Amino acid sequence: LRDYLEIEVVIGREMKMIGGYYLGIMMDKRKHEFAFGKLFQEEKLSSGHVIGITSFNSPSHRSLLSQFCQEIYFVRKSDKKSWRSLPRNKYPKPLIFHDG
Repeated sequence: LRDYLEIEVVIGREMKMIGGYYLGIMMDKRKHEFAFGKLFQEEKLSSGHVIGITSFNSPSHRSLLSQFCQEIYFVRKSDKKSWRSLPRNKYPKPLIFHDG
């Protein structure tokens, strides 16, 4: 994701895994809030510019992001309903997904 978006740091929750396969669901967010705060602070100190993306339904993320991010983008469920898959020929560059 870092290479594709040409950004230095990506912070997010870990995906659940069983038997070496990713399930496509995220780990419990409450366990990681302290680590997020520490990582956000480190990134803010090193680069000076942190952008947050979250949903309106995440009050704990909202308070955490407001402490460390210069820009915050909120996504609504209604926004997601209008999303469409981008055809591969419209990708800004080739996308290769791997779980390592």
